[in-house]
Amino acid sequence: MRLVKNSRFSSAVRLSVFGATSALFLAGALAQNAFADQYYDYGMKLFQQRNFKGAGQYFDIRLKSNPNDAYAQYYRAVCYHATNDLQKAKDMYASIIATTPDANVRGLAQKQLKRIEDALGLPASGSTSAGKSSTASGSATSSGLSSAASDPDTIQAGPTIIPPNARAYFTITPGGNDLIVDGAINSRGLKFKFDTGAHSVFLGKNHLRQLGIQPPTTKATGKAGGVGGTVDTWTVPANVTVGGITKKINLTVAEEFDTEPLLGQMFFEDLEYEIDNKGRCIYFRKPQEILRSDKGDQYSIPFRKKGKHLVVALEGPKGRKTDILVDTGAYSVLFSKQNMTDLDLDLPQDADEVSFQGVGGTSTGRKFVVDELRLGPIIMRHIPVVVDTGNKGAIGKEGAREGLLGQEFFSSWRFAVDNKNQRLRFFH
Repeated sequence: MRLVKNSRFSSAVRLSVFGATSALFLAGALAQNAFADQYYDYGMKLFQQRNFKGAGQYFDIRLKSNPNDAYAQYYRAVCYHATNDLQKAKDMYASIIATTPDANVRGLAQKQLKRIEDALGLPASGSTSAGKSSTASGSATSSGLSSAASDPDTIQAGPTIIPPNARAYFTITPGGNDLIVDGAINSRGLKFKFDTGAHSVFLGKNHLRQLGIQPPTTKATGKAGGVGGTVDTWTVPANVTVGGITKKINLTVAEEFDTEPLLGQMFFEDLEYEIDNKGRCIYFRKPQEILRSDKGDQYSIPFRKKGKHLVVALEGPKGRKTDILVDTGAYSVLFSKQNMTDLDLDLPQDADEVSFQGVGGTSTGRKFVVDELRLGPIIMRHIPVVVDTGNKGAIGKEGAREGLLGQEFFSSWRFAVDNKNQRLRFFH
């Protein structure tokens, strides 16, 4: 959201979204040397941009240095598939099935190989001779395979594995602390705001039109709440890609949304992710078992889930605590009236009047400085806080209890969100 007088928030969205999200199979990481990783990264970036020919060339370089990299093998095969080089795609899928020890990657290759064989009317053995395959490829257009194979919207290209080096570099918006990452919807490039306070992937019909995707024309099917209130929404299934990870997600679409789409919890809630503010990079990982004890470790802070939101206990200057939502999509700190009561804080009479905008529109607040706020190892002194006098809280619901703990509070730290063990882990 945008805050008058140079303070801004993004929305913490509580979205009413129904329907299952496709399962995410977590493949084990494969050993890669540091030099070769850059070519895999380049390949994934071009892959997300639908440049399958260019991506394939980088995956080829990666495979020269490590021919057993199952991830690079799989994405290279999909590049052949997407450019309608069906024989090479079939051969590579078959090789993956025969040689890779990774069951998840094998399963993906089997599904892709079956799609080619079904479309061409070939036996499921995958042993068709090159000559027959070549003849069949010539008639692919009439069978419908050509358009399907060259359209990545229909290809299950990596929606079910996490690359071992999954990462998304971010930029910071001028005048704020929003984390902006590159990604894609249905392989069409788009920038997102990384927002732990958002429930789903939230955007406007304007974004769909920008991507060349027809927006829904039926009556709205739901509502989304955020700072400022609620708006009508539609549900649109799509493949969302960020950091080399692709997931099929039900997008939540508003009539109009004039900032970057929000990348919310539905995309990364089943992952562990680390935000490196100094390096401006978000690292995504398969959830891990934490072997060391957290007992007595002030740099490990517990959180609980409220819906899909992360809730922590924030301590105020009088030693009292209040529940607040962790929101990397928010610029600063937004207190609800309940937060003020919990911390026994009084609103100064001379507090500045401000307005701010979120998913639900515009709300009003009063801005003042709090002497000290503490969350485990983080102590912020003389920090500006906005009190939501519109009484809609972070989720756009009248009388909502929780406010937002935004990126300004965390921006000088590197920390990981461990969803499996429900801990925030800060690093010195």
